[in-house]
Amino acid sequence: EENHIIPTPAALDILYEDEDMMIIDKPAGMAVHPSQGNHEGTVANALAYLYGEREEPFVFRAIGRLDKNTSGLLAVAKNMFSACILTEQAACGKLHREYLAVCAGELPALGVIDAPIGRVSDSVILRAVRPDGRRAVTHFERLDYRNGCSLARVWLDTGRTHQIRVQFASRGMPLAGDGKYGGGGGGMALWSWTLEFPHPNGKPMAFRALPEGEVWIRFAGELSSLK
Repeated sequence: EENHIIPTPAALDILYEDEDMMIIDKPAGMAVHPSQGNHEGTVANALAYLYGEREEPFVFRAIGRLDKNTSGLLAVAKNMFSACILTEQAACGKLHREYLAVCAGELPALGVIDAPIGRVSDSVILRAVRPDGRRAVTHFERLDYRNGCSLARVWLDTGRTHQIRVQFASRGMPLAGDGKYGGGGGGMALWSWTLEFPHPNGKPMAFRALPEGEVWIRFAGELSSLK
């Protein structure tokens, strides 16, 4: 049992749950894991509280990570067996995640960004495209363009910290609302909207969660291309 995770009551949008796993639609502004200076208010804290209410033992096993200000689908394993299988699927590419992003400027219709990412030398948090970084590969498809912004499907071959945010910003097309990388304020326009993978029992699973439309509407227009 992970006694160092402080149980904290918080609303969680659990889209699916069975004896092996759950799928959570994480809101923007909620971190997945506790960290230095942020010991409460995370997904882990909320689940610790939920499991306490259920009087069930709790070990937090998130499959993959989402940045604090990235909203959308997050898989959580409920036992060691499912955690091992889902983690292996993520490692070998069988767990397929797609994002929606709004960025400044007009993206090409289709594209791949292959640019290495490393730490910014004077920061623990920030990353940058740099030649001595680790290889990072991002695919995108433009779904819509209006009012100077592009809406895109994005999927990754690698999982570097802040990968989408850093690579788009390196092209002069920062994500809308991403203050850390030049996109201004007002809520970062990045959502984990599709998650597909085999369940630990082998059954194909697919989930989709549309983002809060007001972010796209604020920067560009209606979510017409997603309807």
